Amino acid sequence: MAFNPVKDHPINDTLKRLLAFQSNVILTGASSDLDERHRWYLDRIFYLATRAASKVKKKLSLSMNLNALNNLNSSADGIIAELNNYISNRNPGHVAGAFNQAEQGFQIYLYQAFPTTSNEGIEEGEAIIESLRRSSASAINEIKSETSKILSDVTTLSASVSDNLAAVAALKTDIDSHQALSQGELETIKSAYKSLAQKFEINFQAKTVGWDISSAEEIERIGKSTDELVDKISEKEKEARNLVQSVGEVLITGTYQKTAADESKLANTFRWITIALFSTGIFIVLSNYIAHLVAVFGGSVYDETPWTILTRFLTALVISLPAFYTARESARHRTNADRARQRELELSTLGPFIELLPPETKTVIRDRLTDRYFGNSVDAHKIESLVDTESLGKIAEAIARLGKPA
Repeated sequence: MAFNPVKDHPINDTLKRLLAFQSNVILTGASSDLDERHRWYLDRIFYLATRAASKVKKKLSLSMNLNALNNLNSSADGIIAELNNYISNRNPGHVAGAFNQAEQGFQIYLYQAFPTTSNEGIEEGEAIIESLRRSSASAINEIKSETSKILSDVTTLSASVSDNLAAVAALKTDIDSHQALSQGELETIKSAYKSLAQKFEINFQAKTVGWDISSAEEIERIGKSTDELVDKISEKEKEARNLVQSVGEVLITGTYQKTAADESKLANTFRWITIALFSTGIFIVLSNYIAHLVAVFGGSVYDETPWTILTRFLTALVISLPAFYTARESARHRTNADRARQRELELSTLGPFIELLPPETKTVIRDRLTDRYFGNSVDAHKIESLVDTESLGKIAEAIARLGKPA
């Protein structure tokens, strides 16, 4: 086999490694951090590499310059090193360095190593098309991957919504079951009352057919027995109503109890955030003063000016403003939790409290509580300023006057 220095030259492997960067999403992907100028640098580099690969593929050993081919291989290694450095630290300066290497070395050695042919224009067009095709393939694949991920997230959210709807349906079924049970108990009592009344009427009529009622006392005794039976039936009806009321109270107080627990948890979360922010602000201010003391005791010159005082004040203010907000949010959630606990306590103790009161008084109390707990609108949230802007303006004017020369 005839000797061909192009066939076994390291330039073949070097160009493969260089063109492999076209499929790297960090460089050519849709989510790349590079701006338009550096993306153009990459397109220019890959275009030159594609042209070089096309010429090397022809293996024209006699018409090429072997020394220039060696320099071309060294320049390609330098470009690869710059691109690897960018992937490691995301510094766009490495892309610019790779572009300069391609313009000032790689391109010159390419034209020195391989002669210009009559088909140079066609080859350039083919190289541009191939370079753009490889660069866009990486971005398209990344977009497809993101689309699949979004579809997966949508499926997960749909399943979560279905689970929540099933839980709501189960809770509604439970409430309907309690109501049906209470209604069934009431219907059973009414049916028993009607059955006992009919039996009593039949027995009374059967026994009084042959009676010769001559004594008013016997009639009075029968009347008393009837009244007692009616009283017992009325008590059963009252018990059924109390059962229905107890089920409603359990559901309402349970809701207030859950609200109180959730609001308490949020209040604790905002409290810890407030503590962390205040601690950070205090640490920053103290560190500034400690640096000042270290400089003084160390013999260094530390000139105190109104601007340094203003800088420390603004630093503490910037750290403290979010802390004021989180403190206010913690207080608001704590107030909501206390209000929910208070209503839970009032509703849970309402029954025992009014149990021994007269029916008229019970009715009046329940009417008042109905107006208090039902049919009320929710107060709108108001956004208030965290600090007194007028006072801050006066402080800023005073500091500015201190900074002016006498």
